[in-house]
Amino acid sequence: MTVLNQFRFKGNQGKAVTDPARAIAVTAGAGSGKTLSLVGRYLHLLEQGYPIRSILAITFTEKAAREMRSRIRAVLSPLPVGEGLGVREIDSARIGTIHSLCAELLRAHPAEAGLDPAFEVLEEGLTAALQAEAIDSALAWASTDEQSAALFEPFKENELRQILKSLLSRRLDVSAESASADFHELRQGLRSVPPNPNRRAASIIEQFSNSLSSHLATYLDSRTWRDCLSVLNRHHSSSPEDKLELARQSVLARWDEIQQARASQNWDTVLVGLTALRKAISTQGQKNNWDDIDAQRVREAMKGLRGIYEEHLQVLAEKSRFALDEQLAASLPAVHRLLDQTLLEYQRLKDERQTLDFDDLVGLTAQLLITHPEVRAQIQSELRAVLVDEFQDTDDRQRQIVYALTNFSPLPELGEGSGVRVGVDLFIVGDAKQSIYRFRQADVTVFRQVQSDIQSAGGELIDLDLTFRAHEPLLETLNTLLSPILGESDDPARPFLVPFAPLRAYRQSPERETIRRERYDAQVERYARAISDQLKARAEPSRSVQVKTRLVFLNVKDSISVFDL
Repeated sequence: MTVLNQFRFKGNQGKAVTDPARAIAVTAGAGSGKTLSLVGRYLHLLEQGYPIRSILAITFTEKAAREMRSRIRAVLSPLPVGEGLGVREIDSARIGTIHSLCAELLRAHPAEAGLDPAFEVLEEGLTAALQAEAIDSALAWASTDEQSAALFEPFKENELRQILKSLLSRRLDVSAESASADFHELRQGLRSVPPNPNRRAASIIEQFSNSLSSHLATYLDSRTWRDCLSVLNRHHSSSPEDKLELARQSVLARWDEIQQARASQNWDTVLVGLTALRKAISTQGQKNNWDDIDAQRVREAMKGLRGIYEEHLQVLAEKSRFALDEQLAASLPAVHRLLDQTLLEYQRLKDERQTLDFDDLVGLTAQLLITHPEVRAQIQSELRAVLVDEFQDTDDRQRQIVYALTNFSPLPELGEGSGVRVGVDLFIVGDAKQSIYRFRQADVTVFRQVQSDIQSAGGELIDLDLTFRAHEPLLETLNTLLSPILGESDDPARPFLVPFAPLRAYRQSPERETIRRERYDAQVERYARAISDQLKARAEPSRSVQVKTRLVFLNVKDSISVFDL
């Protein structure tokens, strides 16, 4: 009898727990028993003889770490002494968040990391307070700095404050030209200023122009768009005063203007022209002024142009102006200069308290493992398995840390031959559909890339698609509703969009057959109408467009209510 006999694994849970593959990616749908599978995998490794300190489990929160430790303890505690599964050592188990792991590694290798091992970790509340103080100090400095003071003309002070706050939240990804790219440079009080701001601004404007040109070409040079225009060129009315004929001529005239503006890269004229072309589109005309086939083809072409515009071009044409992009690009060197000063102020405040924030922990740990192969090798020698929960909410630096700990996949930054496995298992659990969008700069595409890496390396992809929350009738309705909305195939151009994958229900019927439907439905309908009114107000539809909304309210154990308003 093994310790796993205490569990009743269902669906693919047993496979996730006991599969012998050295690299496994588990996709765990909502309510599919993810935590049970993770705990089961941990216990299975203990049964296989893995020392408890050789198993590293990374959880998303401290609460999740405590829950996992408690569940393992509850399973091991009743076992007779001498079973050898490490119940007495559970308090020393390496179960915690990515940030607690990073702090442990940095304290264990302070010389290589260039740190005093007595550093403290800033809580998120104090981090926000210190960043706000740093922004205040930097803005005060900007008022006395000629280049930075120019920012107060295009931006209000509160706008600058929001810009700096946003950049601080993702400072690890800021351009290498900013001082934020080098922690050691910051500690030494150095600041990097771009040597030629004008050249840099010109380069950014060129990138903006190329991106806009490429996006427009995707639709304006598409076969569908060109075929519609070709139809308008070939077919015309017998009456030059017919409304459909006038619309046809106007659309073609606007198109000629757009093409001339594209050739000269006069992008604002292009955008204004697209809006004018859309306004010129009409399907109204007198039947007697047209051959029946000609009229039908012209109307279909008009509808085709309108469809492409409204789906792919409307927001860009009506909400964007390239002149504003040029103004922004011209301001970016000064923004970077102000950001550098903000980072210096923020680093000073942290140094006074001898602290690191969460970004410091992750950035410095990735840097430590990548630039010090001897440290990496030592840590790998202590590990036999790395388990990571909620992997959909990680970022690329966290992926670098996990790969470096396991030596799982080739990383160019790790040097020649770094892709050779050294016997450290990798087990990740996540669900891209449950990603907390951009939480702490989480990137759902990282999870999908690691899944691909594991599959390419001969590992296992396991899907926990059996949910224990929703009953079958509710799940059938959800699957039918969500499938056409989310789509069922990947879009290579948008890897962050996750295609729909249906779940299977463990429960065949609701737990409660009757509920107070009259009061419930009336209240929910009031909520639905209030939300629908807000959505319609935000949509800003043109007079010719009627906005409809579909709102779905779920009580996952009992009911689903759908309102088309």
